[in-house]
Amino acid sequence: MMCQQHFATSFNERNCHGHDHDDHRSDPEYMEIVNQTAENMRSAVRKYIAQISHQQQHESIMQGKNVERLGMYGREILMDHEHQADHHLYPIKLVGILATNNTCRTNHIGAPPTSSHLISSNSFHTRYDDDTHGNEQYSEQIANCCGRDGIVYETWRVPPSRTSLEYAIEEANTRQDVHGVLIFYPLVDKLIDDDITTSDRIYKNQETGVYYRTIDDYFRDLVDCGKDVEGYCRSRLRMQKPHNMEDINEEDFAKEIMKAETVVGPIHPCTALAVYKVLESLQSSDDGSRPYEHTTMTIINRSEVLGLPLAIMLSSQGATVYSIDKDSILVFLPNEKVRREDTATMEQCVRDSSVIISGVPSCAFKVPTDWIATNATVINVAAESNFDEETLSNGYRGIKYVPHVGRVTVAALEYNLMRLHRQAQMYSTQIE
Repeated sequence: MMCQQHFATSFNERNCHGHDHDDHRSDPEYMEIVNQTAENMRSAVRKYIAQISHQQQHESIMQGKNVERLGMYGREILMDHEHQADHHLYPIKLVGILATNNTCRTNHIGAPPTSSHLISSNSFHTRYDDDTHGNEQYSEQIANCCGRDGIVYETWRVPPSRTSLEYAIEEANTRQDVHGVLIFYPLVDKLIDDDITTSDRIYKNQETGVYYRTIDDYFRDLVDCGKDVEGYCRSRLRMQKPHNMEDINEEDFAKEIMKAETVVGPIHPCTALAVYKVLESLQSSDDGSRPYEHTTMTIINRSEVLGLPLAIMLSSQGATVYSIDKDSILVFLPNEKVRREDTATMEQCVRDSSVIISGVPSCAFKVPTDWIATNATVINVAAESNFDEETLSNGYRGIKYVPHVGRVTVAALEYNLMRLHRQAQMYSTQIE
C-alpha cells in the first residue's frame, strides 16, 4: 500500500499542525472560510462567557441586597453559601501543563500555592528551551486567543518526571477554579519498553496484563474526563488496544469506539473537531438531511487524536469514509457499521472520494494529484503538506484546497472548554 515510515497511528498532532501560519500560496477564498470558521467558534465562546459574567454579576447584586436586609445573620448565610458553591464565581480557566527542564521563571501569575517546588506558572517573556520550543510557541498562541476571548489561561511548567507530572495533573483535576486541562505532548518522547524493566512498566489493565504503550498514554488517562479539553482521556479509557496491532480485530475495535462516542458525549479531539467544522462550512446541507449523505471521503490517518474520531463524526452524518492506516483500510459506514476493506487500494479510495483529508507526518509522503477528482475538497493536516500545494493552490480542476486548520484547532480548544464548563455548571446545579 505504502511505506510504513510514512505513517504513525499516534503522533504529536499539535506540533504538526497546531501552529497558525500564513501561506500565501493558498486560495484566499477557502482560507477566508477557515478563518471565519474559527471566528464563529470563538464568537460562541465569547457570547457564553458574557452570559456567565452577567449571571454572576446579577447573583452578586442579589446576594448583597439579601445581606443588607438580613444583617449579620444574612452575612453568615452568604458565607456558608459561598463556601459550598464558590466554583460558580470563578472565571473560566484553562491550564496547560508543559514538561520542561527549565522551570525557573519570573513573573509568576498564580502557581498552585502548595506545589511551588514542582510547578511554575508565568508569562511568556522568557527564552524558549530548545526541547520545548514548539510547545512554548503553541502555548503562547493559546494564551493570546484566550486573553482576547475572556478565558483565564495559565501554563504550568513541570519537571519531566513521572512524580512531578502526576502531581500537576492531580492538582489541576481537583482545583475548583480550573475548568479545563491541556497537556503539551510529548511529555516523555519514548516508548515505555525502550529502556525500562518489566517491573517499572505501567499497567493499563492489570487483570488482562495490558501495559501502556507509551508514558504519554498513561498521562492522558490521568486527566479528569470532566476537564479533558482535548477529548483524549475519554477515548483512551475505552481503547484497550493491545501492544501487538496484528492480534486485534479492527472491525470490533472500531465498533466499540463508535459505541463509546455515543456514551461519553461530544467532546472531540481538537484537530478532528477543527477539520469537521471546516468541512461543515465548506459543505453545508440546506434540505434538512445529514450534511454528508451519499458522500464518499478518504482520511489518510487513523490516530486516536485525528483520523479515528473524525471518521466516526463524518460517518454519523451520512458519509462513507475510507480510513487508511499504514497496514489496513477500514470503511466507516453511515449505518454505524465498520468493515475491513481487503480489495481496494489507497489510489482507488482517493479516486472514489469527493473529500480527501491527510495527516501523515512525513515530508516524503504525497498524494498524487492525478488521483484527486475534479471539484474535490482536499484538507491537509500535516506540518509538511501531503499534497502538491503549488498545483492545488492555483484552483487546479476546481479542487478546493485547505493547507492547514491551525487557527480552527485553537478555536476548537476554546469550544471544548466552553462545553466542559457548561456541563460542570449543569451538574453542580443538579446536585445542589
